[in-house]
Amino acid sequence: AVYRVLGESLRESWRFNQDVTRLSRELRLRQEEVNKLNKALVTANGLLKRSLRELSLAQQEALDARKLKEEFATTVSHELRTPLNTILGFVEVMQRYPEVYGDVTWTSELRRDISEIQVSARYLSGLVDDILDLARIQALHMPMRREDADLAALIEEAAALAERLLAGNSAVELRLELPEGLPLINVDRVRIQQVVLNLLANACRFTERG
Repeated sequence: AVYRVLGESLRESWRFNQDVTRLSRELRLRQEEVNKLNKALVTANGLLKRSLRELSLAQQEALDARKLKEEFATTVSHELRTPLNTILGFVEVMQRYPEVYGDVTWTSELRRDISEIQVSARYLSGLVDDILDLARIQALHMPMRREDADLAALIEEAAALAERLLAGNSAVELRLELPEGLPLINVDRVRIQQVVLNLLANACRFTERG
């Protein structure tokens, strides 16, 4: 009976030892997995910190670039606006007070050319304002200056400017045909005129005959 009890105890001890060995092996494997996870977390944390630093630098560079763009636009606009205002001032004097120029024959052609200079200068002045607007774009929003505009007059002014590109080109003719009674439209006049003028200018440049 003593030997039987002793044998059972030995078998229990052997099974317990096997369980301990198995658990120790599993614990070692789990520990290795935990160590790998810790290393991966450290690596990921390092990458995250580096990405945050790079993002911060990129944001600062974007901010600096925006400031430089605004400063450039403001400077260029100022440099352009000064001579444009001078041109517009002289044109207004020519139109309102021609007598200050003495004995000058103001032919219809001369008056027409002066009027075209005024229209072109005003158009360029509007583009200068656009430069400033582009520099102030925030969240893809551009301020609009809406007003009721005569569509026919807008197109006629753009066509008159574009027609200058055909001077001396007898193979191409700019013919304007507008229906009567076109309504007023509420738009940003300068930008719409710019679109129409760009279309007409491209047509004038790239049409060989017709």
